[in-house]
Amino acid sequence: MGGRIHNAGRYFGITDSRTADSWDFSCAESHKKGGGPMSKKTIVLLAFFLAALPAMVYASFTENSPEFREVTSQLNMDGHSDHDISTCKVRKAYNSEVIEMLNKDMSPEDIIRYYTDELGTGALKVPYKEGSGLLAWLMPAAGLAAGAAIAGLAIKRITNRKAEKDSPTIIEMQLSGGEYSSLEETLDNERKKYF
Repeated sequence: MGGRIHNAGRYFGITDSRTADSWDFSCAESHKKGGGPMSKKTIVLLAFFLAALPAMVYASFTENSPEFREVTSQLNMDGHSDHDISTCKVRKAYNSEVIEMLNKDMSPEDIIRYYTDELGTGALKVPYKEGSGLLAWLMPAAGLAAGAAIAGLAIKRITNRKAEKDSPTIIEMQLSGGEYSSLEETLDNERKKYF
């Protein structure tokens, strides 16, 4: 039996100068001291470590965590959100602030709310789709529609004026019989000159 345990120790990377026969696996010495297989102090320390382990894991956010990416994808960062992080100091400062807030157990929604309270809706890349943010979405469309209407009216006026200038004005006059015959004679004479 001692040989199998010794080989298992080598397999799991246990290096000890003692032979497997000298190892004491019976825990008889700890029972003699009254400590049992594990002392109370060891159990308390182990329980504390296991209780603190999830908090340490959850509290350490990085730039690769989904919560961080969720927040930074929505922030404008004073116009620096599209800059390269290796060269932009403003973006580095924002990123470190966001990581710090996440590590202080702030939710992504709380962080977004903090920045919008401090900087207004300009802190976001895309404004909210409700309230005053809705106005920001509708103003470009309203401006485009108003501009198209003004341009259409201007084009219509210009084409109407040009059409009036190009077309001859016909004045209708009532001619008497003698005036009509003299006009016909004059037109015939003019036609004969040119044709």
